[in-house]
Amino acid sequence: MPHDVAAKAHELFRLARPVAAPMLALGGQAKTRLALAFGHNVALSDELGDLTCLAGLESLERAAEDLQRAHGCRAQTLLCDAHAGYSGTRWANAQPGLRTRKIFHHHAHASALAGEFPDQKNWLCFTWDGTGMGADGTLWGGEALRGAPGAWVRAASFRPFAPPGGEKVAREPWRAAAALAWPLGVPFAPPGEPLINLARAAWDRQVNCPQTSAAGRLFDAAAAFLDLVHYTEHEAQGPVALEKLALLAGEGEKVLLPLQSRADGVLQADWAPLVAMLTDPRRSHGARAYAFHASLAAALVAQAAAIRDAGETFAVGLCGGVFQNRLLTSLVQDGLRRAGLRAFLPARHPCHDGALSFGQIIEAAS
Repeated sequence: MPHDVAAKAHELFRLARPVAAPMLALGGQAKTRLALAFGHNVALSDELGDLTCLAGLESLERAAEDLQRAHGCRAQTLLCDAHAGYSGTRWANAQPGLRTRKIFHHHAHASALAGEFPDQKNWLCFTWDGTGMGADGTLWGGEALRGAPGAWVRAASFRPFAPPGGEKVAREPWRAAAALAWPLGVPFAPPGEPLINLARAAWDRQVNCPQTSAAGRLFDAAAAFLDLVHYTEHEAQGPVALEKLALLAGEGEKVLLPLQSRADGVLQADWAPLVAMLTDPRRSHGARAYAFHASLAAALVAQAAAIRDAGETFAVGLCGGVFQNRLLTSLVQDGLRRAGLRAFLPARHPCHDGALSFGQIIEAAS
């Protein structure tokens, strides 16, 4: 294929400042797109999907070669996610003669949004998703990052919790619900689950129970508490069912999540009141689903307002897969507006992990 024809097949973005040498960003593990930065330009591949299987890795290798050949340059640096178990990260580490730089998952989310609005110099980016490796070695996903690309500081989060079974929680939302219920002394078990006693024993000893602060896992837990989804057949099944139920209800009284400033300065929201609300039989399932959305939106607004009232000046960014939830995002935008804060959402890139490679480029270039 001629050079100019191949180049037109890739979506192009322009950088405010040129990169010193070509860089190839590999994105994350799912919804993967590659990004090639050269000069003032960033070229993006089509979405490759999930990289966990052999076919996914083969797609990555083909897309990497196609991008570089189409634009007539070879990357000198590979950018990948900080999670050592991701396929793209392992592939990057195996490439001879190339420098590899790891970018934290949520830094990439925040930088992707900031890269779309270069006139905004200081940000408070809420990066809510299912999970990603955080700078402290735990699984983040309910963070607010303050600063700018290349200089992000964790400013807010959720109280961490520890679902039993490790990565199984992504396919079995009941594990997220159990991790919220058990610390509070609330009994919880999905109907007919044969491994519940084994899971409880592992949780009691904290064996294979990695801590997370992920808002996406809170959505999974809520769907399980309301008996909507205990085992998933496809991604985001629980959150989607929860949003549909909330929209049908149209109302539900929110609960306030206490905020506490930790020793490291991170403003932490406590999810504990959600458990009492979600298990309250006096409320309808629909009212509980709506209240869950309203409560998380109120917690976000409260975190942003508290950081603003401490003397910070920033634009608020909303990024990460959780903000594909239209009800939550609408409630957040309304709340921020009432608090005198403006919210920015991605305009040219998706909220989800499809934006990570672009964000990795912006983060590294900064």
